[in-house]
Amino acid sequence: MELEGVQLLVTVFGSAVAAVAAVLNLIFTLRKRVDRIKVRLGPATASFGEGDYLHIINCSEHEVRLSDYGFVIKHENRFTFHSIPIETDYGYINSAEVSSNGKPLIQPRDYFEVCYPGDKRTIACYGKTINMSKTQLSWLASTPYLDRIRIRSRLLFNQHPLSWD
Repeated sequence: MELEGVQLLVTVFGSAVAAVAAVLNLIFTLRKRVDRIKVRLGPATASFGEGDYLHIINCSEHEVRLSDYGFVIKHENRFTFHSIPIETDYGYINSAEVSSNGKPLIQPRDYFEVCYPGDKRTIACYGKTINMSKTQLSWLASTPYLDRIRIRSRLLFNQHPLSWD
Protein backbone atom coordinates (compact mmCIF):
# COMPACT_ATOMS: atom_id res chain seq x y z
CA MET A 1 0.00 0.00 0.00
CA GLU A 2 1.32 3.39 -0.88
CA LEU A 3 1.73 6.31 1.44
CA GLU A 4 -1.26 8.16 -0.01
CA GLY A 5 -3.54 5.16 0.66
CA VAL A 6 -2.40 4.99 4.30
CA GLN A 7 -2.95 8.73 4.72
CA LEU A 8 -6.45 8.38 3.29
CA LEU A 9 -7.30 5.52 5.70
CA VAL A 10 -5.98 7.47 8.70
CA THR A 11 -7.98 10.54 7.65
CA VAL A 12 -11.20 8.56 7.19
CA PHE A 13 -10.71 6.73 10.50
CA GLY A 14 -9.94 10.00 12.34
CA SER A 15 -13.01 11.73 10.94
CA ALA A 16 -15.23 8.75 11.85
CA VAL A 17 -13.94 8.82 15.46
CA ALA A 18 -14.51 12.59 15.61
CA ALA A 19 -18.07 12.21 14.33
CA VAL A 20 -18.87 9.53 16.93
CA ALA A 21 -17.36 11.69 19.68
CA ALA A 22 -19.42 14.69 18.56
CA VAL A 23 -22.67 12.68 18.58
CA LEU A 24 -21.92 11.28 22.04
CA ASN A 25 -21.10 14.75 23.32
CA LEU A 26 -24.42 16.04 21.97
CA ILE A 27 -26.33 13.18 23.60
CA PHE A 28 -24.66 13.74 26.99
CA THR A 29 -25.27 17.50 26.79
CA LEU A 30 -28.96 17.05 26.01
CA ARG A 31 -29.33 14.41 28.70
CA LYS A 32 -28.05 16.82 31.37
CA ARG A 33 -30.91 19.20 30.59
CA VAL A 34 -33.64 16.60 31.18
CA ASP A 35 -35.45 16.74 34.52
CA ARG A 36 -35.20 13.44 36.39
CA ILE A 37 -37.07 12.98 39.65
CA LYS A 38 -38.06 10.04 41.83
CA VAL A 39 -41.44 10.19 43.53
CA ARG A 40 -42.08 7.92 46.52
CA LEU A 41 -44.73 7.38 49.16
CA GLY A 42 -43.59 7.62 52.75
CA PRO A 43 -41.27 9.99 54.58
CA ALA A 44 -37.71 10.60 53.40
CA THR A 45 -36.62 11.49 56.93
CA ALA A 46 -38.10 10.98 60.39
CA SER A 47 -41.85 11.58 60.54
CA PHE A 48 -42.94 15.08 61.49
CA GLY A 49 -46.71 14.65 61.56
CA GLU A 50 -49.68 12.36 61.09
CA GLY A 51 -50.94 11.61 57.59
CA ASP A 52 -49.73 10.47 54.19
CA TYR A 53 -46.19 11.28 53.14
CA LEU A 54 -44.77 12.00 49.71
CA HIS A 55 -41.16 12.77 48.91
CA ILE A 56 -39.59 13.79 45.62
CA ILE A 57 -35.87 13.40 44.98
CA ASN A 58 -34.09 15.43 42.32
CA CYS A 59 -31.81 13.06 40.36
CA SER A 60 -30.76 15.72 37.83
CA GLU A 61 -27.56 17.72 37.80
CA HIS A 62 -29.49 21.00 37.85
CA GLU A 63 -32.26 22.43 40.02
CA VAL A 64 -35.85 21.57 39.13
CA ARG A 65 -39.12 23.31 39.94
CA LEU A 66 -42.16 21.20 40.77
CA SER A 67 -45.32 22.19 38.96
CA ASP A 68 -47.66 19.61 40.47
CA TYR A 69 -47.51 16.93 43.14
CA GLY A 70 -50.03 15.11 45.27
CA PHE A 71 -51.83 11.89 46.06
CA VAL A 72 -54.17 9.51 44.28
CA ILE A 73 -57.10 8.55 46.51
CA LYS A 74 -59.52 5.71 45.80
CA HIS A 75 -63.18 6.33 46.63
CA GLU A 76 -65.12 3.13 46.00
CA ASN A 77 -64.44 2.61 42.28
CA ARG A 78 -63.31 6.15 41.39
CA PHE A 79 -59.85 7.70 41.57
CA THR A 80 -59.28 11.27 42.70
CA PHE A 81 -56.06 13.22 42.22
CA HIS A 82 -55.41 15.59 45.12
CA SER A 83 -52.98 18.27 43.95
CA ILE A 84 -51.37 19.84 47.01
CA PRO A 85 -50.41 23.19 45.39
CA ILE A 86 -53.79 23.72 43.72
CA GLU A 87 -55.84 22.70 46.75
CA THR A 88 -53.91 25.04 49.05
CA ASP A 89 -54.12 27.94 46.55
CA TYR A 90 -57.89 27.62 46.18
CA GLY A 91 -58.51 27.01 49.88
CA TYR A 92 -59.79 23.42 49.66
CA ILE A 93 -57.35 22.50 52.38
CA ASN A 94 -55.75 24.71 54.98
CA SER A 95 -52.08 25.32 54.28
CA ALA A 96 -51.42 24.93 58.01
CA GLU A 97 -52.58 21.29 57.76
CA VAL A 98 -49.98 20.46 55.12
CA SER A 99 -46.47 20.07 56.49
CA SER A 100 -43.50 20.22 54.16
CA ASN A 101 -39.77 19.81 54.40
CA GLY A 102 -37.97 21.73 51.68
CA LYS A 103 -39.19 23.90 48.83
CA PRO A 104 -40.70 23.05 45.43
CA LEU A 105 -37.50 24.40 43.82
CA ILE A 106 -35.27 21.37 44.47
CA GLN A 107 -31.50 21.65 44.26
CA PRO A 108 -29.45 18.85 42.64
CA ARG A 109 -29.40 15.64 44.70
CA ASP A 110 -31.81 17.13 47.23
CA TYR A 111 -35.41 16.24 48.15
CA PHE A 112 -38.78 17.77 48.91
CA GLU A 113 -41.18 16.16 51.36
CA VAL A 114 -44.89 16.74 52.08
CA CYS A 115 -47.22 15.40 54.76
CA TYR A 116 -50.92 15.53 53.83
CA PRO A 117 -53.64 14.92 56.42
CA GLY A 118 -54.81 11.78 54.66
CA ASP A 119 -57.61 9.38 55.27
CA LYS A 120 -55.61 6.19 54.63
CA ARG A 121 -57.20 5.53 51.23
CA THR A 122 -54.12 6.70 49.34
CA ILE A 123 -53.05 4.24 46.65
CA ALA A 124 -50.37 6.31 44.89
CA CYS A 125 -48.57 9.62 44.73
CA TYR A 126 -47.44 11.65 41.76
CA GLY A 127 -45.11 14.48 40.85
CA LYS A 128 -44.25 16.56 37.81
CA THR A 129 -41.75 19.33 37.08
CA ILE A 130 -42.32 22.29 34.79
CA ASN A 131 -40.20 20.70 32.04
CA MET A 132 -41.63 17.18 32.19
CA SER A 133 -44.32 15.98 29.82
CA LYS A 134 -45.22 12.81 31.76
CA THR A 135 -46.38 12.49 35.34
CA GLN A 136 -44.20 10.33 37.60
CA LEU A 137 -46.18 7.87 39.76
CA SER A 138 -45.31 5.80 42.79
CA TRP A 139 -47.67 3.09 44.01
CA LEU A 140 -48.54 1.70 47.40
CA ALA A 141 -47.39 -1.92 47.40
CA SER A 142 -50.91 -3.23 48.01
CA THR A 143 -52.45 -1.39 45.04
CA PRO A 144 -54.10 -3.91 42.68
CA TYR A 145 -52.56 -4.17 39.21
CA LEU A 146 -55.93 -3.50 37.57
CA ASP A 147 -56.13 -0.11 39.32
CA ARG A 148 -52.57 0.67 38.23
CA ILE A 149 -53.41 -0.13 34.62
CA ARG A 150 -56.57 1.98 34.75
CA ILE A 151 -54.74 5.03 36.10
CA ARG A 152 -51.78 4.68 33.73
CA SER A 153 -54.06 4.29 30.72
CA ARG A 154 -55.98 7.43 31.71
CA LEU A 155 -52.69 9.32 32.07
CA LEU A 156 -51.56 8.03 28.68
CA PHE A 157 -54.50 9.64 26.89
CA ASN A 158 -54.90 12.68 29.15
CA GLN A 159 -51.60 14.08 30.40
CA HIS A 160 -52.95 16.32 33.15
CA PRO A 161 -54.75 14.31 35.86
CA LEU A 162 -56.77 17.23 37.25
CA SER A 163 -58.71 17.61 34.02
CA TRP A 164 -60.43 14.26 34.59
CA ASP A 165 -64.09 13.97 35.52
